[in-house]
Amino acid sequence: MKPGDSAKSLQVARHALVSGGLLTTALRSSDVRPDILRSWRRCVSASTPSERIRTRRIERGNASDLLTRAAAPILDHLESELADLGVAVLMSNRSGRIIARRAADFRQRDLLDENCVLEGFDYSESTVGTNGLGTALEEKQAVSVHGAEHFNDALQVFACAGVPILSPRNGVVAGSLSLAATAAASNPMMMSLTKLAVSQIEQALKELVWAREATLVSAFQRSKAHRGLSMLLTDDSVLADNALLPLMIPSTYVALWEAAQRQAWTDGTAVLDITLGDVALSVEARRVEDADGPAYLLEFPAEPLGRHRPGPAATAQRGKPALGVHAVPEVSDRVLAAAAAADVLAFNGPPGSGRLRTASRLASAEGRDLLVLNATTFDATSLHEWLARAARGIAAGSRVVIRHAEQLPVSAIAAVESILSDSARQTKQRRGLLVATVDRTRAPQAVNDLLDRLAVTIDLPSLAEMRECVPGIAEEILQSLSDGRTRWRLSSSSLQALLRWNWPGNVRELRSVLQAAASTAHGAVIQVDDLPPRITEAHRSASLSGIERAERTAIVTALAKWRGNRSRAAEELGIGRTTLYRKMRELKITNDGNWLE
Repeated sequence: MKPGDSAKSLQVARHALVSGGLLTTALRSSDVRPDILRSWRRCVSASTPSERIRTRRIERGNASDLLTRAAAPILDHLESELADLGVAVLMSNRSGRIIARRAADFRQRDLLDENCVLEGFDYSESTVGTNGLGTALEEKQAVSVHGAEHFNDALQVFACAGVPILSPRNGVVAGSLSLAATAAASNPMMMSLTKLAVSQIEQALKELVWAREATLVSAFQRSKAHRGLSMLLTDDSVLADNALLPLMIPSTYVALWEAAQRQAWTDGTAVLDITLGDVALSVEARRVEDADGPAYLLEFPAEPLGRHRPGPAATAQRGKPALGVHAVPEVSDRVLAAAAAADVLAFNGPPGSGRLRTASRLASAEGRDLLVLNATTFDATSLHEWLARAARGIAAGSRVVIRHAEQLPVSAIAAVESILSDSARQTKQRRGLLVATVDRTRAPQAVNDLLDRLAVTIDLPSLAEMRECVPGIAEEILQSLSDGRTRWRLSSSSLQALLRWNWPGNVRELRSVLQAAASTAHGAVIQVDDLPPRITEAHRSASLSGIERAERTAIVTALAKWRGNRSRAAEELGIGRTTLYRKMRELKITNDGNWLE
């Protein structure tokens, strides 16, 4: 078959798959190579566009990243060797973001630029379709993609050879390397060169990892001279005395790491004041020099650890639900005490703060059924039926929830008050049967007056006010997402990123983020690159000063409140739009208009 005929056959096959869907019978498997067909099917399943490049720039990571540093001299050598052949060298991280590009020919650079083949841009398969970087990551093996085998029309001018790069620590995919040329200038040797370069990168990466680990182990061994217990923390590993190992659940690691990262380290030493379970500790800490990245040596007093008891997050980490009806024990105690003493409760908090979740847990703890009536569906024509359902639920001993009570029509308040008062008098022997979930800052005065007369109000904290509970809540959400085959869990770096985010959408936003991350993660472990850019960018902004972090938080919060409207956000912050744009660039804030997902 002539090359032109082959390209036409591939285009017809791809069109048949795109138009007919995954179950189409019009496609002959002999028309397309198996690995390319698998890639196309994944693209169709992910609704990847085939007519245009739909990608965006993702904030760049740390320039000292081991993979980037290990590969740099090898990529430079390849660029020099391939300068006259019109072949570009591309490398991505494990999520498909391009972290290195080498292209000596200015015409090729222009062509790459036109298609956003640039450092920082997302070239995962689900974003831009079949390509040497993203498809090598998905297939976890070498792939070649030539011309019309690309799923996206814009990329069919290229031919590429991609190979995944494996981590020397655990053998998982750490990134991918691809050589790319125009389809007309492609060379059969591209794949061999790519495989050779990857083997060299993996060896260089192994040597860097070994050198770093030798430095860390040496520092840990030298710490044994003191009388306490030692623990060495890095951004991806822990080395500890045996007596400390029971503490090393992800939430404890993150708490220690965050405490260390917050220090100024003016003289290389610090004292970290932390709480583990119900024990407050002062831990002597020292920054390890020459560790090729942040590393901290912690010295624990031996005596208090004998009294350590894990908190709710640790209990959830072991696969058991946290005790109580709310993640914060003090709030849980207030809810249970109020439920035992009052006829009507009001759970007050911002949207997404877990008001309905708390009511559901309360009903479960009491052994009652749950009946939820949504005030947003209330209207004058349904008044009688709506109130009758509430009365029947209360009479049956159910925990009745009026959700979004701030949206009750003022015209219905008198009728609602009457039936609640009657029901309360009829059920004095079984108190606490009704809950209103409400945001009292948005409720009309008449609704607030009704709650003041009838209800005991319990304020639920926002997620930003209980960051220490994020690991436990995230674990519970991930358990609920399990399909029986995959038990999702968070890497330590992704958990750190979640703890640094200010969660304007509260628990609802956390659930949305974890659902999206689980749907795109490579394997059962959710990595930091699986999280939305707004969260990973906040995670990478940890190097900012205290004032810069405060400014960044204020801007992100204002943008979230106004759904990305920069004019309204600038007005709220009391600054001009030009100043806001400059601050967003300086503080690495993107405005994708998707704050709450």
